[in-house]
Amino acid sequence: MSQTKLISIVAGMAVTGVAFAGNDAELRADAAGRTSALAPAAGYNNGFFEIGDGANNTLRFGGTTTWRWNMSFRDDEAVGDQNDYTHGFNAPVQRLRVHGTIWDKALSYKIQGNFSDENPGGGVFALEEAWGAYDLENGVTIRWGQQSLGLHRAQLVDQEFQQGMGRSLAYLAFSSGYVQGVQVHYSADMFRLIAGFHDGIGSQNSDFNSGAEMDYALNLRVEVQAMGNDWNRWNDFTSFKSAADNGLLIGAGINWQSGGETGGTPDVDALDYTVDFAFEGQGFNIFFAGYGQHIDAGGGGDADNFGLELGGGFFFSDQVEGFARWDWIIPDDDVFGDDSDCHFITAGVNYYMSPDSHAVKFTVQAAYALNETDVIFDNFISSNTRTGFLGQDEDGEITFSAQGQVMW
Repeated sequence: MSQTKLISIVAGMAVTGVAFAGNDAELRADAAGRTSALAPAAGYNNGFFEIGDGANNTLRFGGTTTWRWNMSFRDDEAVGDQNDYTHGFNAPVQRLRVHGTIWDKALSYKIQGNFSDENPGGGVFALEEAWGAYDLENGVTIRWGQQSLGLHRAQLVDQEFQQGMGRSLAYLAFSSGYVQGVQVHYSADMFRLIAGFHDGIGSQNSDFNSGAEMDYALNLRVEVQAMGNDWNRWNDFTSFKSAADNGLLIGAGINWQSGGETGGTPDVDALDYTVDFAFEGQGFNIFFAGYGQHIDAGGGGDADNFGLELGGGFFFSDQVEGFARWDWIIPDDDVFGDDSDCHFITAGVNYYMSPDSHAVKFTVQAAYALNETDVIFDNFISSNTRTGFLGQDEDGEITFSAQGQVMW
């Protein structure tokens, strides 16, 4: 390279550097503006990582990981010397979820699934929720897709926000789960309801010609907030010491489904119904629910099954909560035989790492079956490992469990 050319290049760089230095503030402002345009709204917001365009389009991403240590003690005369003590880890909740709004703040969506080891094959991803919703204002929202059925309160409260390690045994015996269909939600200051048309209880992840579906199903749940004015407090079963006031929620639900008249559906009619009551104060709560089910199987006779649960919790400090629950499952004697009903007693302690938050929670829990449980776990609670019980034809099975939960 010639000396003249080298001098020219160096001189040009110097001039450019002077120009850049003189416009430093302008350049920084321009760069900041371009960065902002890429992600006007991004960060951690109310328990989720959120990105958006600063207007109507948002996406929130989060999840839950839960690991549990279980010990089951059974009668050696009922199950043998090797099986009378069983222990080990399992992963009841390994959940991912995304939700947000698109095009308009009134148009929302959610997709949620679980890699739980309770799914067939263990650790296989199973879709739980996948729906879109439109807010019509005046308290009315229409939601379509796969979603929690508006029947039992325990289903409408996510598993992460139950008081113990999971949903109660009484609820699991009558589980409504996720269904495919359309539901209308209406909410006012003291009153709200969910009404829907769907494919029936058990229709999660089913095709339209599946034998798991019904010809039609209709559901209705009504709730009255008799005390308090904050619907968000009923998104869990816990009442922290920081609660502003007392709350009282009274709810009832019904679901009717019928099959056997269209391709692939079973010839079964079923009526499920429930009533529930919840009272919450500053650092304590009481909850009651009753469950009923009438099944009319074509050519197979009728069955009427019932369940009850009563539970509550009390905070000893801002972060330590004790809880206890009684469950009673009552199968139809004519179908399952006399003395097939079963009582369960559950008690435990929750430790909330951050007060007023379920994000990081540790639980220890013990449960005792007062009766033989083989009928219950053979006919009503299909995936009983989530309860810690394994079942036996003698009374007295005991479970001890310890669980850690992290939500992000």
